[in-house]
Amino acid sequence: MSGYKQLPVAKKIRLMIMLSTAGALLLASLIFITVEMLISRNALVEHVSVLSELVSTHVTAALSFDDPETAERLLHSMVAEKDILQARIFDQQGALFAQFQSGAAGRLLDVEDLAILLTVTERSYLFDNQLLHIVMPIVLTDEQIGLLYIHVGLDRYTEQIVAYLAGVIFILVLVLILTYMVSNLLQRRISGPITRLLQGMKNVSQEQDYSLRLPDGDQDEIGSIIQGFNEMLAQIEKRNEQIRQKSAEVEQHAFFDSLTGLPNRRMLMKQLSREIETSKRYETVGAVLYMDLDHFKTINDSLGHSVGDRLLIEVANRLSSELRMTDTSARVGGDEFVIILPQLSLNKSTAADYALMVAEAIRCSLTRPYVIEKRTIHTSPSIGITLFSPENCEISDIVRQSDLAMYRAKDEGRNLVHFFSEDLQHQVMERMQIEEDLRYALEKETSQLELFFQPQVDTKGRIYGAEALLRWHHPKEGNISPAVFVPVAETTGLIHPLGQWVLTEACKMLARWQQQNLTLQIAVNVSAHEFLQPGFVERVLKTVRGTGADPRYLELEITEGVFLKDIEETVKVMEELKQHGIHFAIDDFGTGYSSLQYLKTLPLEKLKIDQSFVRDISTDPNDAAIVNTIISMTKNLDIKVIAEGVETEEERYFLYEHGCDSYQGYFFYKPLQASTLELRLKEQQVDKKELQGNEKQGKEQEESSLAKSVAIDKEKASR
Repeated sequence: MSGYKQLPVAKKIRLMIMLSTAGALLLASLIFITVEMLISRNALVEHVSVLSELVSTHVTAALSFDDPETAERLLHSMVAEKDILQARIFDQQGALFAQFQSGAAGRLLDVEDLAILLTVTERSYLFDNQLLHIVMPIVLTDEQIGLLYIHVGLDRYTEQIVAYLAGVIFILVLVLILTYMVSNLLQRRISGPITRLLQGMKNVSQEQDYSLRLPDGDQDEIGSIIQGFNEMLAQIEKRNEQIRQKSAEVEQHAFFDSLTGLPNRRMLMKQLSREIETSKRYETVGAVLYMDLDHFKTINDSLGHSVGDRLLIEVANRLSSELRMTDTSARVGGDEFVIILPQLSLNKSTAADYALMVAEAIRCSLTRPYVIEKRTIHTSPSIGITLFSPENCEISDIVRQSDLAMYRAKDEGRNLVHFFSEDLQHQVMERMQIEEDLRYALEKETSQLELFFQPQVDTKGRIYGAEALLRWHHPKEGNISPAVFVPVAETTGLIHPLGQWVLTEACKMLARWQQQNLTLQIAVNVSAHEFLQPGFVERVLKTVRGTGADPRYLELEITEGVFLKDIEETVKVMEELKQHGIHFAIDDFGTGYSSLQYLKTLPLEKLKIDQSFVRDISTDPNDAAIVNTIISMTKNLDIKVIAEGVETEEERYFLYEHGCDSYQGYFFYKPLQASTLELRLKEQQVDKKELQGNEKQGKEQEESSLAKSVAIDKEKASR
């Protein structure tokens, strides 16, 4: 069976046709021969039976008159029948009466056989060893008077059957030959196309060429299969083309920036890995340049994202024009680009000189004005450089070092090129330690954190409010300045739990002082990262309700950077919180990019003049003019103004003369602990009561003096 399964289709078809045909012919031949044998045998029996009846009828008289000679003559009349070998007549007692025997007769019946025959009362026959035995009773007037026995040979019968069998075999062989010829023809008609189909499939599989096609077949099932196979190949070819296109698109999206067409961060890392391996193999020095566009966010927000995108495309084109074919430029962020300069030199000093030359060329190229949508746009890059060599070959370190160098270039004034140094690495490690310690303080030991409050005073020097200021008492490093840890918190996301802690503690103190009838407005700084975070309004209101603080005495200070990110969302958040009584102030006004339109749109109550302007108002006419302008502007907009950083009497006097509402600074108070501020508020409350008492006593004395004067005048008049 396994051998049959391995046969080709053509041989299977031929074998099946031959076997089915031979089986059918053999079965038909067997049936035919069997039927023919039965017919021939029945005909022989019938023929001899008729002859025996005829003889038995005529031999009745011979038996009745005991005339054996006549009986023998009657038996000899059967000599013409060549199949009859012998015939015998027995009388009623079973004695042989007459007989006939041809030369080819076989043995005579034994006595036992005669005894059996004498019991026969009707015609009977028996086939035995190529012989036919027929027994016929001889009856006279319904009485059996004897028995006729005829012994017939079957040679002619056998010859006839053999002749039939030979003819059948001849016909069978002839039919099988014809069948074989027809099967070959059918095989070629049926399996030929299948063979071609199989060969075509094999060719397609081996060559992986789905453009191949099979010749069209007949308009039958096989032809339909071939047509279907060709259509399948066409579909596969079409699908493969689509897959190739999709793969190209996926690769483009996976490894290239969709806007500029430059490699993205993933492709950059792969390319940098290859260049580092090459640097190790040939001991060459290369460079990585990390570049960021200065003030890109301002351009993007003010002129729209379409202009920002066009600018990035122009920057990418200028970058490509300044680089070699072997260099790689990639866009790794919004306005951040990384350039790989491989195999600059075998010497670090030479490689550094070349990297600096390329960086300067890029800086000069990108600093040139851009004309986009009929606007002239100016920007510049800040570029950080680090070298990679067999000694410095960690990808993460190389990218981080160049990034740090770029930020150093920004810190030093932008539009600069700066090399990485160990000092930058030390600063990074310090920032990482600050992040770790600050996270621990927030999550495990909040006792390290404390709120101080710097009082805000009115024109009479009375405390009406205070700004909440966070202080961090590090167990090892001592007091750490907010200028150090707040930027770290903003870049690491810790600003959210840190800001929540400050707001909660400030509200707790506000509720405590309100219970003591100490009226005070507390200002809490909110960073842009917190303010525009989803759920900010809900968190603020939940904190206020949870602490029991009166929201009318809570003021949130935001910087100009908040509404520059999303003015509509900023207004929405402020309006929602104002409905619950919370106030708003702009902190550090004048240091950002605020406009009168923003001030007109925002629901503000207060504006804080940045201390950088207050510091020099008595010596710098420009600062004095700026402060005077801000105060005048707030008066026209019906917004209160407070000056921060007031440290001298001259500064206070200038601000007072120009109409400033309130002040904050070391001239009045340094930041105080909550307990100290509470004591000051209580003292102020006592002083206020004493002042009110003195005013009342003075008024009574004045009224008494007036009454005496009136009495004296009346007395003089009467005289």
